[in-house]
Amino acid sequence: MFNATRLTCFALISSIESDSRAAVLELQEIHGVDLPAAMIVKAEARLAHDRGSSTGSAAALVDFLDFADTQEFLLSHKALLESALRDSLLAIARLIGPFTQTRNRVAHTRPLEIEDLPRTIDIAKQLVRDAPENWRTTQDMLARIEADPSSVLGLRVSLPADPVNEPFHNLPTPDFDETGFLGRSAVLRKIKRYVLGSWPAISILGDGGIGKTAIALKVAYDLLDDPKTDFEAIVWVTAKSQQLTVTEIERISDAIQDSLGMFSEAASQLGGGDAADPTEELLDYMATFKVLLILDNLETVSDGRLREFLREIPNGSKVLMTSRIGVFKENDVKLDPLSEEESRSLLMALAHGRNVKLLKELDEDGRRKLVQKLKGHPLYIKWVVSGIQAGRRPSDMTASSQMLLDFCMSNVYEQLGRGARKVLQSMQVLRGIRYQGELAFINGVTATEIQQFLMDLMRSNFVSMTHVSGIDSDAGYEVGEFAREYLANRNPVTEEHREHVLERNDALTQLSNRLQRGSAQRDRRFDPRTVEIRELHNAPAARHLIRAIRETKAGKLDRALSACTEAQQLSPGYYETRRVEGYVHALRRDPAAARLAYEQAVELADGDSKALALVHLAAFLHTEGIELSTGRSHLEEAARLDPDSCEIFLRIGQSHFIEGSYLLALGAAAAAMRKQPTPQQRNQLLELLLRSATFGGEEAFSGGQLSDALELVEACLAAVAEAPSGGKSDQFDDWFFHLAGLCARVAVAVGEGEYLGRKADGLAVTCRSLAVHPEHADDRRTGVVEKKQPGQSYGFVLSGDYSYFFHAKGLLDRKVWGLIQKGNLLAFNLVYDEGRGKFRAENVSALL
Repeated sequence: MFNATRLTCFALISSIESDSRAAVLELQEIHGVDLPAAMIVKAEARLAHDRGSSTGSAAALVDFLDFADTQEFLLSHKALLESALRDSLLAIARLIGPFTQTRNRVAHTRPLEIEDLPRTIDIAKQLVRDAPENWRTTQDMLARIEADPSSVLGLRVSLPADPVNEPFHNLPTPDFDETGFLGRSAVLRKIKRYVLGSWPAISILGDGGIGKTAIALKVAYDLLDDPKTDFEAIVWVTAKSQQLTVTEIERISDAIQDSLGMFSEAASQLGGGDAADPTEELLDYMATFKVLLILDNLETVSDGRLREFLREIPNGSKVLMTSRIGVFKENDVKLDPLSEEESRSLLMALAHGRNVKLLKELDEDGRRKLVQKLKGHPLYIKWVVSGIQAGRRPSDMTASSQMLLDFCMSNVYEQLGRGARKVLQSMQVLRGIRYQGELAFINGVTATEIQQFLMDLMRSNFVSMTHVSGIDSDAGYEVGEFAREYLANRNPVTEEHREHVLERNDALTQLSNRLQRGSAQRDRRFDPRTVEIRELHNAPAARHLIRAIRETKAGKLDRALSACTEAQQLSPGYYETRRVEGYVHALRRDPAAARLAYEQAVELADGDSKALALVHLAAFLHTEGIELSTGRSHLEEAARLDPDSCEIFLRIGQSHFIEGSYLLALGAAAAAMRKQPTPQQRNQLLELLLRSATFGGEEAFSGGQLSDALELVEACLAAVAEAPSGGKSDQFDDWFFHLAGLCARVAVAVGEGEYLGRKADGLAVTCRSLAVHPEHADDRRTGVVEKKQPGQSYGFVLSGDYSYFFHAKGLLDRKVWGLIQKGNLLAFNLVYDEGRGKFRAENVSALL
């Protein structure tokens, strides 16, 4: 049964073609002009397709020309035409292509597009306005339609059409035929790509009435005319069991009740249907022929047989399903509501198509407010238009939408399990976007359970997944407006459960605040055993990460990894879940897995968090002694992201020192000194400065680069002078004494009276003055370890031209004995050994 839109298009197209054929016949009769051969062949093919024979008079062949043919013929002889007729044809010449497509959709019973009717009316009006005497039939039809739009309802669509070699199909006329298919072009392309791709089964999911059936039919009709498809049959089966009217939800008496009924109906459409097992019969057909089977409203018949059937789809055939609930083994394409502009277009197309005066005359502000209330839901829009057409007020329809909500949601809610309903109730209480971690905490379930429950809720379209800008890449979940309204009226949360959810949410907030306070401390941020947390929804995952770190302290590394996995499931976009995993893998001596986890943490993090993740990755590379320059480049990237971090610049300096770039190490340490170091960092920076000047200076001195040696010492002393004031420590005295000695050796090497020598003497004085106990400068000496026998507790240190014995007992810090190696620098006092009759080194400190 055709709707008024299609019949109006047909009536006008038929009238235009009748007038244009009359003009062709008049041209032939008056001027004796014949049809071209190609046009005759086309007309004969249409005649044969319509009547079974291609034999006909010249006048009969004219009846099988369409408007594009007649226009081409008439304009090829435009010099013979009346000026008004010629001008009218030329005026619409640019519209012939789109108009021909409209005519083909009408002639071949294809779904109409939204522009088809207005375009056809505009063309008819243009022709009549330019040449009323030549388009009398068209003029009469326009007047008739304007006076009584329903006058077309008795017409039978019949237009001459080219034979079409199309697959067998039983596709119904879609509901959107009266308005044309609106919007969703990207989703339409995606579904067609899936159907023409390698996937055997595809599901279109969405709320009831959101447009799943419409887009499935649009896909099917498009595939009928797509040369890239090789389906031999497109079979449509629907299990729709109820329909919505303005006043009630009506049950469909002969609706298919189960999947077996769907398979039997599909097999009968293909010529069978009498077999004992319709499932096997249908699969045989689909194995023999390439079939696109479309199963509509699948949520009403989903059962075990359906899942078995989907597992056995033969190669070449496909199944496209529409359902409010996701089923087994398919690619899901979820339909979202229409945009506000699309909703407005649908509303007004329906209003004009059905001649609903109240809506047609509504001002722009009124339309906007009405469209906003309809929430982008196609069925809601159609239902409201139908109600207004029946005499009800718009406000009455939008205020009494419970029946619509029941139609769209009730049978879906009934299929939810207990766990999914519990999660849904918690989301009713806590409005807005929520995350896996917090929902698992609030509902007291595991990561695996919350994922399953959320999957069930998404498949049922009660919950949608979204991403929130400014937070990490974790997906958020939110109850849709339609679903929320339905739940508020039909399944409200009890007061007892509401209180429980709010209590759990308060506990989560307290946990998050406690963890954030702990991770925010400056001296703990870069500790690999500290878990950084910035967002409340990551608190449940952070709790598992803290448990993982506790497990590492107890040596239970496998249990620590399990805790990391649980955290990753709760908050897959939270970078700390991967960073802590990397820490655990490093403890397990699995550097490949550790590096991968650290790099994944960097990818997940952003801003300051990314800087922190880069520091941890660099620390791992340095600890493992691999790709030191790569580690340093990571630190430099971290410094660009967080330029105020003293710790990052300290580590860059340490990295340069390890690589032997002593001047660069000094520069990084000096920069870090200006970034408000903590007392601990201040001491680390002083040591780095002194070590860099010492080792770099000795290296330069040995190479005869005396000026470079002094430059390093001078840079060190300048940075030390900028160090924030604090309690001095004599732990650095030996370093200052050694640098003073280095400067003295430079002065001797360059000779007295030289500028460089005077500069060296001045720097030596400054070095000694910076010591806490400068009076000890003459008592302390420095030298390098000459010998240290393995397994022995003594060694020899070379200072100047003399070698001195030292014993482990003579170290100021006995713990460094195992670190001392040949070539290391030592500071010491000389003590005369009466027994040996020689001087030996005592009060030894290692300048490592």
